[in-house]
Amino acid sequence: QCKQALSNLKTILNGADYSIDDVVKLTIYMLRGHDPKLGYAAFKQIFGSINIPPTISVIQVEGFAVSDFLIEIEAIAVK
Repeated sequence: QCKQALSNLKTILNGADYSIDDVVKLTIYMLRGHDPKLGYAAFKQIFGSINIPPTISVIQVEGFAVSDFLIEIEAIAVK
């Protein structure tokens, strides 16, 4: 789900004429018990190497409003 969420984020950014280089802050909400390192690995796979990476916070939660979700990602992008 992390890879898909990041891929969706990339699509949304591109559709708004932004890129990952414009993202200054990412907050990743992850279901407790899942390894945050997997999220970072997925980030590197989707976005590759970038000049100035955004600040990334990972917050583990007990659950989401939609029980099938394992992850939610919030991004702040500025030009």
